[in-house]
Amino acid sequence: MRRYWNIYKIFFKTSISGMLAYRANMFARFTLEAGWLTLQIIVIETIYTHTDSFAGWPRGELYMMYGLFLITWKLHNMLFRNNLITIPDIVTDGNLDIILTKPVSSLFYVSLRQFNIKAAINTLYPIGVITYGINLSGLTLTVPNVLTTVWLVICGVIIIYGSLLMLETLAFWFMRMSNAYELFSHVFRVSRFPIEIYGKFKYVLYTVIPLALLGWFPARAFMGELEMRWVAYSTAMALLFLFLGIRFWFFGLKRYSSASS
Repeated sequence: MRRYWNIYKIFFKTSISGMLAYRANMFARFTLEAGWLTLQIIVIETIYTHTDSFAGWPRGELYMMYGLFLITWKLHNMLFRNNLITIPDIVTDGNLDIILTKPVSSLFYVSLRQFNIKAAINTLYPIGVITYGINLSGLTLTVPNVLTTVWLVICGVIIIYGSLLMLETLAFWFMRMSNAYELFSHVFRVSRFPIEIYGKFKYVLYTVIPLALLGWFPARAFMGELEMRWVAYSTAMALLFLFLGIRFWFFGLKRYSSASS
């Protein structure tokens, strides 16, 4: 375990060095992120000029849910996104051959070799959104609710990781995967809205496509309105998706012969 931690520290330092080499690009990304978030806030504010409640959610509570979804998504981007979306490339261009010869787990390498520092800094934006929502709603935070919310956010990150790992592992069978992540991200962004708006389809968002676990569950826990059985359920789903993602990766790896064969 210590060896892997030391390797990850090297990955982290290398990622920081790469970011500092392109400061102008980093600043541009932060500016675009701020602009995109501003547009989302304008949409929310426009909705609440016509109503005091959206699918049963007052304005402050909706901001908190949206902010918690963003936190979950940014943490996924920070740790895994830039790594997993390159799996099709390393499979087709032969770099996986090199990775498999390294004295380290191939899954560890393809999952964590890059740390997205820009996404880490961008988590400040959703923290601001959550703070604004707390002020609007007058919510009084408690330590148990905050800790439960943190745990549910971690579960959400694991669910996204397992799902994306399974999707990108399809590269062992399909060569063309260029638009897969775009579809994936658009599907998962459904969870930034209250699941109540989806009617009977919301039950699918608990089970088959557990998008409710990324925004709705953490927000309810944050407000002290989530039963502990749902926390256990989220934990079980996170472990399930992690297990399925890992097993599917090694299943696909058995099929892989070599880019040169």
